[in-house]
Amino acid sequence: MKSNNSFYQNISSLLATNQPFVLFRLPGRQSQLWVQNTLPLQTSTNPEKLLSSTGFLFAPFISSIKVPAILLRPDSIYHEGEPLPITANFPMNKEPISTEDEKKIESNKDTYLNNLGHLINILKDGEVEKVVISRSTKVERLTNDLLMKVYTTLVFDYPQAFVYLAHLPPYGTWMGATPETLISCQGSHCHTMALAGTRVFGSPEKWGTKETEEQAIVSRYILEIVQKHQVQNLQVSEPFTSTTGNLEHLCTRFEFQLPEPDALRLLINDLHPTPAVCGFPLEDALKLIDRFEAHHREYYTGYLGPVHFDDQTHLFVNLRCMKITPSRMVLYTGGGITRDSVAENEWHETSAKAHSMLSVIEKFRNLAV
Repeated sequence: MKSNNSFYQNISSLLATNQPFVLFRLPGRQSQLWVQNTLPLQTSTNPEKLLSSTGFLFAPFISSIKVPAILLRPDSIYHEGEPLPITANFPMNKEPISTEDEKKIESNKDTYLNNLGHLINILKDGEVEKVVISRSTKVERLTNDLLMKVYTTLVFDYPQAFVYLAHLPPYGTWMGATPETLISCQGSHCHTMALAGTRVFGSPEKWGTKETEEQAIVSRYILEIVQKHQVQNLQVSEPFTSTTGNLEHLCTRFEFQLPEPDALRLLINDLHPTPAVCGFPLEDALKLIDRFEAHHREYYTGYLGPVHFDDQTHLFVNLRCMKITPSRMVLYTGGGITRDSVAENEWHETSAKAHSMLSVIEKFRNLAV
């Protein structure tokens, strides 16, 4: 236990510097720390250009000059429990770049419900089948030591999630515990998933029409994409209930072989963003997201993970996450809106999603008082 405490204490000290690092835990494995010794980080407004490289990829929902895709190339890799001889020799961190409008950083319930009411009417009258609308919750920042305790708690509480803490100056610091795989490959053997529809764990009733169709939209989209790329030995599961913490989701799993190595880069480029985080049709959904969301998503609902490392690539959708700045933490949660949605129910769903992170934050905030 001493070794682990020392491991995380040293990582905590790195948060006060401009030294880029990513701490992450793949589902069912131990945590790893990847450190890059020099700046700048490799970036691109086109994530596809970074998908052929080796490193840790951190891609936004929609790339731009201010919010580019980022590739961290590790100079040092440490595993949990190993000695961590890191000295913080970088200058103190400055305020990260942010595209956020301070006046619109947090979602107001009345505004959220009013916007969803208008959106649901649009979906009833139009051809758009689904739009994913997110909201943000602002809380006071924890100390670096407590942030490390949040990370270790998420690792313990969500063993099947991808848990991470990414410190990527000057583009910001993010933490999350996501249940959704974008794509995971060992050599040419890959799997992805259609994850959509949410309810509280242990719900006795059957899945409703709204959730079933919401998940089916994502499944149809992913099936079309993987077939377009002529994958081999495709196997598609029946929809099943997947549990993460206090929530359940409908999930369909897709397993396949890539026809050639370069197919992975092209497949990922087509997969993101899926209707699970954007909507369908995609272009129409993006326009409605821009109209009805009061914040910039930045890296929320983007994707992240190690690429081409030890002949493996593991990319996850950036859900159940928060952006960490020197003064605050901004949590993001979203839900799929269809013509059958009820605005009040969607508010409760996004609140339940935020609870997984907020409950851990408040636990350590109270202990610090």
